[in-house]
Amino acid sequence: MSDRRSYRGSHSESLHTSSEDKPSSYNVNSYLIFRNDKNVKVVENIISTIKGMKEQQIQNIETGFTSIFQKLEEKKLALIDQFSRKYDWEVNEAKRIEGPVLLHERDLLGIDKTYRGKSSHL
Repeated sequence: MSDRRSYRGSHSESLHTSSEDKPSSYNVNSYLIFRNDKNVKVVENIISTIKGMKEQQIQNIETGFTSIFQKLEEKKLALIDQFSRKYDWEVNEAKRIEGPVLLHERDLLGIDKTYRGKSSHL
């Protein structure tokens, strides 16, 4: 039984340690504030990274669409040039054909005038 008492006695003495050995509420609060400060900085870094990614993505979209619009403009100008040349050729071809048609029309009008003049004498 004396062994038991000595155990209890030594155990109860170890429970009554000095105030220097106990963690103070100030230390715990400081630790929590420090940890929270680190968490806030991590979250701020994440937000900053996300904002940077957003800006980069917007820049990529702007660059991509600028390139697309430039290529579309080049294609538009090429099509305009292609069709302009085609239709100009068609107009010139029609004018080339128009000359003989007008010549034949004059000849036909002359023949018609001559025919009517002769038929009125009959």
